[in-house]
Amino acid sequence: MCTLAYHEYAQELALPIAGVYRFSAISADTLQAFAMQAGVSRRIVRQCFSGMTSRLREAWPDFRDRLEVETAREILSQRIENVMPALVKKE
Repeated sequence: MCTLAYHEYAQELALPIAGVYRFSAISADTLQAFAMQAGVSRRIVRQCFSGMTSRLREAWPDFRDRLEVETAREILSQRIENVMPALVKKE
């Protein structure tokens, strides 16, 4: 369950990704460190997150229009527009 729109809840992940707990601090480098820790190819991790961000951007307009809480719409829009691009590092 996404709790980003509810400021009374912690803004940290329940489990860290490569030692990072704050979603806003996760970057392509974080994902590559996670891949190394998990013994997975960095290329595979980059491809997975690139595909995820593409599908998210594609699905977001319809989902956004169905959100009833305007605050949630605004916060999630900011996350998608500002955080997701950082997950896909061009090499």
